[in-house]
Amino acid sequence: MTLVRLKLPAQRVEAAVAARKAAIAEDIAAALLADRARCADLVKLAAQATSLGVWFDAADAIRAGIPADEAREAVMSEAANKKDSCDD
Repeated sequence: MTLVRLKLPAQRVEAAVAARKAAIAEDIAAALLADRARCADLVKLAAQATSLGVWFDAADAIRAGIPADEAREAVMSEAANKKDSCDD
């Protein structure tokens, strides 16, 4: 793919950049809000995991982009397995 660079007046370039930023600003804000909620859920999950006697590293999950529901399922599964092994 070849990119063609147009020679436009600086004012037009600035206007185009501003229009593009405005067009994606809501999407960026929504994505940031969703990711902050995911991070908060993972931090809460780490506390819950500790109370269940299960190790869960929220920082690793945040860095890896793991969805909160997926992490929650893994923690609950580990807690159930731990309980089952204690019952034997």
